[in-house]
Amino acid sequence: MAKSLRSKRKRTNRRIKREKNAHKEIDRLKRLAAIREKALGLDTCTVKSGYQLRKDKEDTAMETDKPAKQYDPKTYKDEKGKYPSWMNSRTKKKLRREAKGKILPPMYRPT
Repeated sequence: MAKSLRSKRKRTNRRIKREKNAHKEIDRLKRLAAIREKALGLDTCTVKSGYQLRKDKEDTAMETDKPAKQYDPKTYKDEKGKYPSWMNSRTKKKLRREAKGKILPPMYRPT
């Protein structure tokens, strides 16, 4: 239900807006931290950017026992013949039709 085109577009737009306003948010957080420190007399706190947080998260990445799934680059199927969970049903249907030969793959379609 959350994979509709409208949802994808809205998520993309929110991501772009977050990136665009990131420096404003960091400035606002620094200013609020200074006000709070002054009012409560607390020690300074460190404010990290999103890049630093992602870098720290990558350093402390969770190790899993399962290996990453391998998908065939042409058919997009894994070793069990299943499509990836992120692929929508229209794309799966189109790939099945291409595999049966009912439609031509994109590289062989007439322009």
